Amino acid sequence: MRLLSALFALLTSTSVLAGIFDRCDYTAPRSASASAAGVSRIVIIGRAGSLRVEGRAGTQVQATGTACVSDRALLNDTRLTAQRYGSELRIEALVPDTGMFQRAALDFEVTLPANIPVMIKDGSGSLTIAGTYDLTVDDGSGSLQIRNITGNLSVEDGSGSISISNVTGDVRIVDGSGSIEVEHIGGSVTIPSDSSGSVDIRDVKRKRDHRIERLGQHLGCRCRRRFPGGAQRRRTPVVRPGGGSGGRARPKLIQCRKCRSPVNSMLMPCSFAAAMTSSSRTEPPG
Repeated sequence: MRLLSALFALLTSTSVLAGIFDRCDYTAPRSASASAAGVSRIVIIGRAGSLRVEGRAGTQVQATGTACVSDRALLNDTRLTAQRYGSELRIEALVPDTGMFQRAALDFEVTLPANIPVMIKDGSGSLTIAGTYDLTVDDGSGSLQIRNITGNLSVEDGSGSISISNVTGDVRIVDGSGSIEVEHIGGSVTIPSDSSGSVDIRDVKRKRDHRIERLGQHLGCRCRRRFPGGAQRRRTPVVRPGGGSGGRARPKLIQCRKCRSPVNSMLMPCSFAAAMTSSSRTEPPG
């Protein structure tokens, strides 16, 4: 009975904390725009909140979004700006620093010319990009979806899933944690650094240039994990066979399961741990 009460208290406190940190008591529309005439690169900086970027025909850059804060005093400082630095145009979400039980975020969308190189730096929240040219992404956390990119793509990601499809050039990914799915790539795929999560790669034109560093080489990436005593075990990726001449299978899908270090401890609230421990020498815990 005490165990059930502790579980209920834990779930209740978790939902209450989630409500506090996700508060959006005050909102306001935000926008910024600028001409891309003479611009050689567009830089987009997002912080807390979701971000969507889409390439279109034209010469205008338009950003629209919604500021969301828990305290009215934070609303005026949560805004979008568009500034020109020489031949570089910068669209930036300005979000003020907040206290422990405060929240300030800015969800916004950017439409821009599809023929100008783009650099995106994003803090947290989901990020969706489509139809841009020569794209560079530096993402902190949250899901990342990229599709229909003309030219090369470079991604540095901290955590969260990555989904990439339809890139005409080369793809380079540096990833911390989370699954990676890559398909329909006109150039090569290189992953020079990756920590945890699955990797699925399909339909890469320049397959001989496919590399996953620290996991191995093209179609032969291997995970090495050290066990007590210095012994090592190897795991090979799952490869779906296709048809081929001479009885040899032709690989269609590369799926590399990355090595993970074993978890030796578990963290739990003190109240929950106390409910699982009995002070009696004869009665079981709970």
